[in-house]
Amino acid sequence: EIGVTADLPDLLWTICDRAARLLDVDKGGLYLYDEAREELELVVSYKLERDLTGTRIKLGEGVAGRVVQTGQPLIVNDYSCWDRRARVYEGEPFAAVIGVPLRWQERVIGAITLSEETERRTFTPDDERLLGLFAQQAAIAIENARLFEETRQYVSRLERKTRDMGLVHQVSRMVSSSLDLTRILETTVEQMAAVFEADHSGILLFDPAHTYGQVVAEYPSTGATIERFPVQGYLAAERIIADREPLVIEDTWQDPLMAAVREAMHRLDIRSMLIVPLTVRGEVIGSIGLDAVGRQRRFTAEEVALAQTIANQVSIAIENARLYEETKRHMEELTALRSIDMAIASTLDLDEMLQRVYEQVSAVMDIAAFHIALYDEEKDELHLSLMVDQGERVPPRTFKVKGESGLSGWVVRTREPLWIGDMEKERDTLPVKAIALGAPTRSLMVLPLVVRDKIVGVMSAQSYEPYAFDEGHRRLFSDIASQVAIAVENARLFEETRRRLTETRLLQEVMQAAASTLDFDEVLVRTIQTLHRTLNIDYLGFAIPDESGTVLVAHPSMIGFEAPQGEPMRLPLDGSILGLVYQTGEPLLVLDVERSPYYFKAAPGIRSELAVPVRVGDEVIAVLNAESPHLGAFSEEDLRLFSAVAAQLGVVLKNARLYQALQERTNELSQAYEELKELDRLRTQLVQNVGHELRTPLSLIQGYVELLLQGDLGPILDSQRAALQIIREHTATLTRLIYNLTMLQAVPRETLALAPVSVVEVVQHALAEFRRPAGRAGIVFREELPAGLPPVLGDRERLGLVFSHLIDNAIKFSPNGGTVTIRAWADESQVYVSITDEGIGIAPEHLGRVFERFYQVDGSTTRRFGGMGIGLALALEVVEAHGGTVEVKSEPGKGSTFTVVLPQAEDSSTD
Repeated sequence: EIGVTADLPDLLWTICDRAARLLDVDKGGLYLYDEAREELELVVSYKLERDLTGTRIKLGEGVAGRVVQTGQPLIVNDYSCWDRRARVYEGEPFAAVIGVPLRWQERVIGAITLSEETERRTFTPDDERLLGLFAQQAAIAIENARLFEETRQYVSRLERKTRDMGLVHQVSRMVSSSLDLTRILETTVEQMAAVFEADHSGILLFDPAHTYGQVVAEYPSTGATIERFPVQGYLAAERIIADREPLVIEDTWQDPLMAAVREAMHRLDIRSMLIVPLTVRGEVIGSIGLDAVGRQRRFTAEEVALAQTIANQVSIAIENARLYEETKRHMEELTALRSIDMAIASTLDLDEMLQRVYEQVSAVMDIAAFHIALYDEEKDELHLSLMVDQGERVPPRTFKVKGESGLSGWVVRTREPLWIGDMEKERDTLPVKAIALGAPTRSLMVLPLVVRDKIVGVMSAQSYEPYAFDEGHRRLFSDIASQVAIAVENARLFEETRRRLTETRLLQEVMQAAASTLDFDEVLVRTIQTLHRTLNIDYLGFAIPDESGTVLVAHPSMIGFEAPQGEPMRLPLDGSILGLVYQTGEPLLVLDVERSPYYFKAAPGIRSELAVPVRVGDEVIAVLNAESPHLGAFSEEDLRLFSAVAAQLGVVLKNARLYQALQERTNELSQAYEELKELDRLRTQLVQNVGHELRTPLSLIQGYVELLLQGDLGPILDSQRAALQIIREHTATLTRLIYNLTMLQAVPRETLALAPVSVVEVVQHALAEFRRPAGRAGIVFREELPAGLPPVLGDRERLGLVFSHLIDNAIKFSPNGGTVTIRAWADESQVYVSITDEGIGIAPEHLGRVFERFYQVDGSTTRRFGGMGIGLALALEVVEAHGGTVEVKSEPGKGSTFTVVLPQAEDSSTD
């Protein structure tokens, strides 16, 4: 039965099955010996607990290894205690094991092992002889099947060689029929995989300097396409480049030439590999790899030669395609440069020019993102004037170059170009941390824009694919950057000139409109109208604080906004952009109001806003506001222009406010002056009427009291005389009060009767008047009144009134038995008279007000001292009418000193 089976796998299974039946056992295995590796491979796992087919054991390991090593049969009836057990069979319930060699012409080609699970069965020498005889026949059958298989394989190889030559011709024709490099590469890997029955095929191309390699095509795809890695350290690639010969790697997991890519070999389960070089004019430009996945494979010499033949044809096709691509690209570059030059030369509008640059670059390069950032040297800022991500414009942004300005900031600082092949791999080696501005990109180019050794900005193109830009792209991008730098500088100069003219014209118009009136509200109205007409902004307005300063109110001059019915629009300080500007005093540019937590919706559809404070000195008096339904409608230039308008407007509004305040104050003062004049007239009339009405009865009372005291109306009792004396004193006091009131109306200097007067004589006359009252109170006058003091130019009667009041106060506020000191002296230009008492004194908080009319230190109804509070006021006004002054010094509880200072008469002769 085993002699008629030609198929080797079926034969091996039949041999093992018949052997088990022959000895009446349940389990077994058949091994074939690999002389080159000195290993046995289990090719039939017969009814074992686990399918161990393909298991390899070393020579001498286990029963089978021992049998092949010695060439002799072996019986192990207590396998669990045998010390040569194979570890791979741990766990298998073997009790007894028998093994015999498979021998062909004195050469051991394998072994048969049979096992019994029960301890009741043991193998005998008879079993050994019987199984040995069977093994001899089995070995003959195996060898015959092998010879049959080799013959069949030889015939197959001949057929295959014929077919392969046809395939070589077919591959050569296919790759040579196209100049599309991508198509050539894809066709090559697919055909190579088919021709060599490889599990995977790939093409690796090197850069001209052999610095790095890049997988440019593979079949089937594993995601390794455009995978790039350094050549240095990858020994297999170094060998291919150095020897320019094919290289067979039988075990990629063990071969040291594959150490650099060992992790990839394990990940992709590539076990064997054939690498053939792609050579052009003696230089290796790349290689083709044929891989065995999940298994080891021995590539034959015929396969290696065939692969190299195809590779030579592919090398020529690749070189031709490259030359064609290079020529085509060069023409496209020249065309692109000319198109860009024409596009940017046709406009001086900076934004339009930048947009055209993007359109032209995206037409010749497959880019995912693009930006041009302009550099402001004064502010040391980069302004992203144009940024496109996935075909959409992104709002401009500004970065400080010395701060976290990313790769663009580094290029500005160093003026060096930056080429990144794969951001994910090169991120940790970058000179600075990159700033993500849009969707993550893998490869990018960032170039400085330099004009006359002056950097004006940076330009960057980016792709989602790694290594998307080759040397040709870099060369073209560098040429474009040179053109763009010149165009940007020209556009900037033109834009700056135009902007300055516009700003000057606008500021002039605003100032003319605002300065043509001093009405505060009219200034705001005319300013808004001028800005609206000149800048064509749809939403404009001023916000001014209310009286409380807690809320901003929209001024009626606003354009585009609709206030609530019947009341002005009110904006919270803490919940609006205008409120923030008002509180901080700093201008604010909001490119997207939906991203601002401070935006207060005053009109539907608003997307961007600009607000600047209007200052008068350090005070913010209003906020100028502009809004737009378009995203990013305002720029830094707009912010600066509005700030300039606000600064000029602050001066105008300050004048308007001062004028308005002056008008209001003038009106108030005029009204108050009229009221005061009327009050003064009424007061004067009242005083005159009251004085007239009171003097007549007082004169009668005083006359009759004098008659009674003199006895002209008959004798009176002593008690009656005392009462009459009190009446006389009080009527005299009342008379003085009425006199003082009337004197208040006659203090002005033009009413004085001026003449040279001796102050000492006036003081002595006043003292004589108060000696009797002072004597009754036990008060002593101490006089220091030297003769010969210079005279003063004064009104004797009015000066007497001054000293009478001062002496009266000194007596009134002195304790019984005190002393009042009266001193007089002079210096070169003035005469001084001081009156000092030892009374209660005046508290410091009252000193400044004692000369006010009707002011009393003790104003209560139970006050100790009488009076109306007009004596000191009258004294000061009289002295000041003489060009002098009255000074006071006092300490509570120790008395007071009043000093009258009068200028000497110009002709200072003694009176």
